[in-house]
Amino acid sequence: MRVAVLASGGGTNLQALLDACHARSPARVVLVV
Repeated sequence: MRVAVLASGGGTNLQALLDACHARSPARVVLVV
């Protein structure tokens, strides 16, 4: 599954999503805005 992420602030939620996708999900972050 391809995922796009809208990031704002310090990026801590983005990092959490990246870690979760890498660890145990078939999702792949393909775009960060």
